[in-house]
Amino acid sequence: MRLLIGECIDERLRLLFPGHDCPTARFANLAGLKNGRLPDAAAASGFDVLVTVDQNMPDQQNLVGRRISLIVLRGPANRLRDLESLVPSAFSALRSIRRGDVVKIGYGLRREPFIDIRVERVSKPALPKAWAEGSVTGLKARGGVEVDIVWRSGNDASATLRTALAGERHIRAPRGRRIAEVRSGGKKISLAPPVNETVKLAVKPGQVYRIAFA
Repeated sequence: MRLLIGECIDERLRLLFPGHDCPTARFANLAGLKNGRLPDAAAASGFDVLVTVDQNMPDQQNLVGRRISLIVLRGPANRLRDLESLVPSAFSALRSIRRGDVVKIGYGLRREPFIDIRVERVSKPALPKAWAEGSVTGLKARGGVEVDIVWRSGNDASATLRTALAGERHIRAPRGRRIAEVRSGGKKISLAPPVNETVKLAVKPGQVYRIAFA
């Protein structure tokens, strides 16, 4: 797979994707292009995925019908040491990514992995209006977490988390929604008030956590 490493990313990151053709925007003579032109220029140059740290690009670009997908990395900073720990999750995303997909991979404010539960992670903008209700299963998140999402009337209604590793996970609800409750084994889990729209959830291996949004 051909990956284009966007500007503002340490060029050494390309060395962390063995098995993929992974030049930088500078090497591919695509440096200096504005966001509106870069995805199309990358696709025209034969790239399959654009890797970027520009958090605004997904909101500025509609990738429906385009021949390229987008991976957005979010670290505490854009230094190599801040982004290299996100590479395993990016590798996982590459196994199932499709043209037009937008995948966000990143950390919360204190370096803990967060789970950003939004259908847009799997290209919700590409869904026809007839798909106002539906679901997606088996999304992989950092920290050994697998996520299923159900949406109704175009809005995320619930999510199910399964985890292989114990620890604390930071969960962010979809835009305009809040986490109404979390249950596991039929029991409601008490949560602290959200901070920056994010709640902390202590998880145990093998447990299933059902999250309802309101």
